[in-house]
Amino acid sequence: MKRALLSIFSLYALSAWASTNCIETAPADSGKLATRKQLENVVVYGSANNFGSASSQMSAITMSKGQILSVPVFLGEPDVLKSLQKFPGVQPSTDGTAGLFVRGGDYDQNYITLDGSAIYNAEHLKGYVSAINPDMVGNINFYRGAFPARYGSRLSSVVDVGIKEGDYNKYHGLLSLGMLTSRIQVEGPIWKGHTSFNVAARISYFNLIAKPILEHFYDQPTAMRPYSNMKYYDITAKLVHKFNERSRLSALFYYGNDNDSETPTESFQHINTIDNPTVLTNSQRIEDYRRSNNSDSKWNNLLTSVYFTTFLTPYHRLNINVNYSQYLYDMSVFNQINNKITDRYRLYYTHDEINSIATHSGIKDMALTADASLRVGDRHHLRYGVKLSRQLLSPYTKVLKDATVMRYRGGLNYDKDETNIEDPKYITSHEYIDYKRGDNLYVNNASAYAEDDFSIYRGLKLNYGLRFNSYFVTDKSYFAIEPRLSLKQTIAQNLSAKASYSYMTQGIHRLVTNNLIMPSDIWVPITKNVPLMRSHLWGLGVNYEVAGFCFSAETYYKTLSNVLEYRNGASYFVADQNWQEIVALGKGRSYGFELLAERKVGNTTGWVSYTWSKALRKFDQPGNEINGGKEFYASTDRRNNLSINISQHFPVSKKVAIDLSASWSYLSGRRGTVPYNVIWGQTIREYGGKTPVMSYGETLFEIMTWWTSQGNDEVVRNRFTGIGGIGQSFQTFSKVNDYKLPDIHHLDINATISFKHRLGESIVGIGVYNVYNHFNVSSAYFGYSDNKAVLKGICPFPIMPSISFTQKF
Repeated sequence: MKRALLSIFSLYALSAWASTNCIETAPADSGKLATRKQLENVVVYGSANNFGSASSQMSAITMSKGQILSVPVFLGEPDVLKSLQKFPGVQPSTDGTAGLFVRGGDYDQNYITLDGSAIYNAEHLKGYVSAINPDMVGNINFYRGAFPARYGSRLSSVVDVGIKEGDYNKYHGLLSLGMLTSRIQVEGPIWKGHTSFNVAARISYFNLIAKPILEHFYDQPTAMRPYSNMKYYDITAKLVHKFNERSRLSALFYYGNDNDSETPTESFQHINTIDNPTVLTNSQRIEDYRRSNNSDSKWNNLLTSVYFTTFLTPYHRLNINVNYSQYLYDMSVFNQINNKITDRYRLYYTHDEINSIATHSGIKDMALTADASLRVGDRHHLRYGVKLSRQLLSPYTKVLKDATVMRYRGGLNYDKDETNIEDPKYITSHEYIDYKRGDNLYVNNASAYAEDDFSIYRGLKLNYGLRFNSYFVTDKSYFAIEPRLSLKQTIAQNLSAKASYSYMTQGIHRLVTNNLIMPSDIWVPITKNVPLMRSHLWGLGVNYEVAGFCFSAETYYKTLSNVLEYRNGASYFVADQNWQEIVALGKGRSYGFELLAERKVGNTTGWVSYTWSKALRKFDQPGNEINGGKEFYASTDRRNNLSINISQHFPVSKKVAIDLSASWSYLSGRRGTVPYNVIWGQTIREYGGKTPVMSYGETLFEIMTWWTSQGNDEVVRNRFTGIGGIGQSFQTFSKVNDYKLPDIHHLDINATISFKHRLGESIVGIGVYNVYNHFNVSSAYFGYSDNKAVLKGICPFPIMPSISFTQKF
């Protein structure tokens, strides 16, 4: 703490010294900055920026609340992160989800902040809704490359969300009722002209309205079973007090909670007739196989921060932010198996098994940040600062397994009609596993940075900076010096060329399974055996602006080192080992080009974006090879991504307006690894490439059953058991991420009608998601069709209409 206070004091002293030594260099007209209007409208985080042809910044966009509300999305629910997915270089994990995957990077490589404070899981409803309430958003700055030195600790992107301040003079707000959630937002003065508040809350009622409607459109009503008991809520509040024209203090509170605590039991019964031609008569056996599954999960985000900003001079600002961020995730799965094989004379085989897995993943992050911004004349804009943080990560898993197998080991004597389980010809084996593993792991981080946005000469502009990062973990320290560089050269009027380089490091990982059948993830830190993730990103681009239109084209190349993945077939959930013993360190690379045409002014607005990209990984360290040490496609490899978005505003009268919007998206299919030999001893025949008529449970390819023999009698290699034992499951995989789901595309439309009246403004919204009802496969699972085991694709979003009502007051 003493070091933290010393660092802040030193920065404050340096800022004060710089202030007294730079005032004379300010331009003659800069005194206008000291007006009351200018100072009262300062927004430190998420403030609007111009990243056009005049700026040295590339690979970045700024987005307003109006743009977010104009994008048609799932069930008419405005969504911050889904709106960003419509821009170049960004893709979702699966269709309809809010997760961001940027330029071949993973989800954990995104730095998402609310007023400068990190939020670790920015999703609700199993990923289908963003955890950021759009009613509280002021502006968003999104960086997918050319990262300024003031940002660090992530490799792929920065989502800088500025939370809107409350009105200092009057009270107002809104109430919105939709098919998925209800929202309320209220803001106003506490001390008029000095202190304001802004608070908003959302609560979902998916089961009440959305679920019954979706069941009507699905070909299988049971398709909604995994989503039947989902619910969430969140609350965001901001309080701001202005001491005077130069200084203010703000406090932010955010809490979001998700619960899927009563997922209905899934029961399955399979009757199979087994013919054994090796015996003479009466050899037909009947298999009765029953399985039930039950699971529940919950997670929450808690974020609090206190933020102080002051202008030392009209040109020099100091910001101090103290914040705490917490993310907790708990999941439990219960599985029960009862299997019996008989013939007309005797019981041949029984298998009774109970499995349960409880998983916890937690992050607690405390941080102290001090930043300063200084304008020196009309050619330099300096920024510098320090940050101290302490992260506690607590991954653990508890596994319980209790299984008993009894099987007949006798000969071919069929002279008895009854089964005597005490007969010595029956053997019984039992397996019991009960263990818990995991630990509390700390990462301490200290960083400092300095950057300058320098107008060199006649259209030549340079943003250069340096960030120093240090990470301290048990028995190990890591240090990194991260250079950042962005260059802009004006070629002609409103036409510029840009180049950039960024070196980034990251101290936490998210372990993810690439299995399309049962994805899972858990957060872990760097250790003395698991080093820092590092990336180098180069970019080239051009930018042109004319008559309200902005056109940009960029190409990039990114390298990654020390990325983490499970070894072949390994999983944190089933291995009785430390997680560091079942992971492999590798490297990656991604490259591509991006196009964007955008119009932000006028009654007709929108944008068209296209991305061609490739993302690869390679794990070739001896003893830790994945895919035989050969390079393979990353799970984020999706070759083509096209998005067309358009909005039209019709001002019918002074009190009535109509807004129409449409969005069409096309995205290459998701990649993953599918086992060719699955745990119950059945092999998978490759999907032949034909285009089936897709449905919620559409068969992608069929699993071929096979048997083996042992001793004098045939023994079924039964589901979830090995030959003569319990739980000797096995999987044989193809190449890693070699399987690609079909490409996805859909058209979404939305219309709103607004009426202004003496009580405020009423807005009615009507939308349709997936207008032409294309079945987009988002993931896969093992199931049965016509008594055959098959791999099926899940298409969660058919055509879905929505309606909403919003009252502003």
